[in-house]
Amino acid sequence: VVQVAYDPEKCKPDDLLYVYWRSVDPTQVGGQFHDIGEQYSTVIFYHDDNQKEIAKTSKQALEDSGRFSDPIATIIREAETFYIAEDYHHQYDIKNPGHYNMYKQGSGRPDFICKIWDDEL
Repeated sequence: VVQVAYDPEKCKPDDLLYVYWRSVDPTQVGGQFHDIGEQYSTVIFYHDDNQKEIAKTSKQALEDSGRFSDPIATIIREAETFYIAEDYHHQYDIKNPGHYNMYKQGSGRPDFICKIWDDEL
């Protein structure tokens, strides 16, 4: 889970969701790429009713776009207490570039992103 702090004067929630949808497989149930288990499922957490409505509208627009043949499985849920990860998780790609790059390529994520979003990259 990532909690994003942003300045709404500089970045709109729709902009964040635009990037989010292009970083995940929103149709995969029970995991994300090679990471299997409910803890890897895609979720959008909201802090207030406005964020909830923005997330729901964005999800529905993605569903209506016809880009995916499977339904959008991403859950929209109220945020709970956020716990910062242990230090070894922070900047993992920088601290462990070899392992990170092998994992990233082997996960299938880059190929999926290019296949689904190629017209926008």
